[in-house]
Amino acid sequence: MRINAVKRAIASGEYRIDANAIARRMLRDVKVQ
Repeated sequence: MRINAVKRAIASGEYRIDANAIARRMLRDVKVQ
């Protein structure tokens, strides 16, 4: 899993806005790898 992507999302405030969107983005990143 890309922990750096999660940290970036939290730092930019996206995590607070829509945690589900971040989860979907993480799943998409995993599929790409």
